[in-house]
Amino acid sequence: MIRIAALNAASTAADESQDPQRSNKSQTKEAQEAEAFALYHKALDLQKHDKFEESAKAYHELLKTPLLKEALPSEDQRVGLKHPGLMLKYSTFKNLASMSASRDDLETAMEFYLEAVMLDSTDVNLWYKIGTVAVRLVRVPLARHAFEEGLHCNPDHWPCLDNLITILYTLSDYTCCLYFIAKALEKDHCYTKGLVLKEKIFKEQPCLKQDTMQMFVKCNVSVHYVEVEEEERRAIVEEALEIRRRRQTLSLCKPQPDLILVQPIRSLSWRHVGESLVAMFKHQTTCEPPRPSLGRRIDLSEYRDPNYFQNLPQPSSPVSIGHPAVLSSPSSSLPPVIFPEPAALLQTGSQLQVTMGQATVEVTTSAPPTATGMDISLTDKVKKAPKRKRGMEDSGETAKRRSARVRNTKCKKEEKIDFQELLFKFLPSRLRKFDPDNDDESLGNLETPCDGKENIQPLHGSCLPADTVEYMECEQQDVHNFLLHNMTNGGILDLMMRYLKAVGQKFMEEWPRGLAAVVLEVHQSWRKHSCGLPNPLLRDCSNQHIREMLTMSLACMELQLEQWLHNKGKIIPPKRGLGALSSDVADERLPGQHFQSDLLLLALGSSQRDLFEDDWLDVMTRVYWLKARFLAL
Repeated sequence: MIRIAALNAASTAADESQDPQRSNKSQTKEAQEAEAFALYHKALDLQKHDKFEESAKAYHELLKTPLLKEALPSEDQRVGLKHPGLMLKYSTFKNLASMSASRDDLETAMEFYLEAVMLDSTDVNLWYKIGTVAVRLVRVPLARHAFEEGLHCNPDHWPCLDNLITILYTLSDYTCCLYFIAKALEKDHCYTKGLVLKEKIFKEQPCLKQDTMQMFVKCNVSVHYVEVEEEERRAIVEEALEIRRRRQTLSLCKPQPDLILVQPIRSLSWRHVGESLVAMFKHQTTCEPPRPSLGRRIDLSEYRDPNYFQNLPQPSSPVSIGHPAVLSSPSSSLPPVIFPEPAALLQTGSQLQVTMGQATVEVTTSAPPTATGMDISLTDKVKKAPKRKRGMEDSGETAKRRSARVRNTKCKKEEKIDFQELLFKFLPSRLRKFDPDNDDESLGNLETPCDGKENIQPLHGSCLPADTVEYMECEQQDVHNFLLHNMTNGGILDLMMRYLKAVGQKFMEEWPRGLAAVVLEVHQSWRKHSCGLPNPLLRDCSNQHIREMLTMSLACMELQLEQWLHNKGKIIPPKRGLGALSSDVADERLPGQHFQSDLLLLALGSSQRDLFEDDWLDVMTRVYWLKARFLAL
């Protein structure tokens, strides 16, 4: 018997037998569409009878049906909504949005409108509704986007054009506003809103009248002469200004209290101020989020009264009997120290140290555990006593004669020449900032040498010399003036920049111990967040600001170079072929992240004689000496 069948009948039957789920889907597709359309019509009828809650429930059930869940939009917008599931989903979102908008639930309405526009963005009416809801929610940029997209769908849609002109005036985008006003006046030369806002913009910015005159070439000539009644003119302008005021009201932030230094300033010294600023910077950049802004004002009002520092607890410090040394870190919180009797020191539990072969007797009192941050040493280094050779009686053995052959086996060491010390002798005295004999000490431990007893005289029984007390008083006055002048500040970064400016002006003076390390840390913390030094060639700011910034940067870069010289051999050289490094790693590598760019601006600034006036030659010498030492590093 002969049977006639299609060629793919066997394969189709085999596929259906192997995949029963696919067969079930193909069989029930029409049933799913019928069920979904029936549920949609039911929800639509409920909506017409103002039964919004029941209608919304039916719409949400419709969104859960398999037909709508499987409907996914196409990436090509030209395809449109050909799938029945996409058509139902699009209509459902639009109806849910309109019901929410009618009940003034604007947030929910906006969510449904955006879901609908993701399925089909070619509906101008949908874009217009999104724009109107955005205006009511005072989301002005979203409203602008919606009306612009509506005009892309239909350039002749007048409601979108009319509302877009109002929104553009609200956003103060006057150029685009005049462009769309010209488009509207081409269609209707008696368009009142366009005429009013055009004249209003020309009144606020007269320069636009000449620049945008070409836009109105195709318009009727009467658009430049038509007058509008004052009441109607005021109503049109007030509509746009009201939206602008509502937007400004929403953008206002609640005033936040000023920040307080996490490490209070305990002494009127540049070192303590710098340490407080560094501690505050670390707190603001490492604390738990939400972190306070680096531009948030810091309250310094408690330091307005100079007597504030006198009421602080006075920490004790080590005392040295012998040659009095100059304090390297003067502080106003330290009172004059009176020499007590040795017996009294022993009774208070102090430690007496007597070194054989040394004429200095050192007595150190133990500081209470509550005193912090006052580690001041007033003693010189004590040399070790030479070792005594053991005699024959100590060893107990007969000394043997060494062979002459053994004595001559040692090779002579190669003579080393210290080029640094050799070149140091040719430098003028004003450029000798550091003593090469004390090169092993770090920047923070450089001490002022003591010339002798004749130049140092204790003041009223104090171990502080007269010149040190005078320096302390001058420093206290300068620091207090700095705090008074910066009560109004722009946050921690602004305070750090002003601090570096103030300290940079005193770079040619003798600094107390520990100040150099603090200034370097302040500069490194501030430089990470700074956009760079002002360009001395552009002169886009005052000459005083440029001069202060360059002087400050020069001082800090000299300190940085000294630190690199002290740490020579420990510096990590830059390696090629490495990717982008973090800022912390880049600062550790020579020459740092900003050193070369800042050095270029310093070289440019040193060429401007009118910028530094009488100090021009000194600054230029320092800059090129810094560059020479850096290149030789």
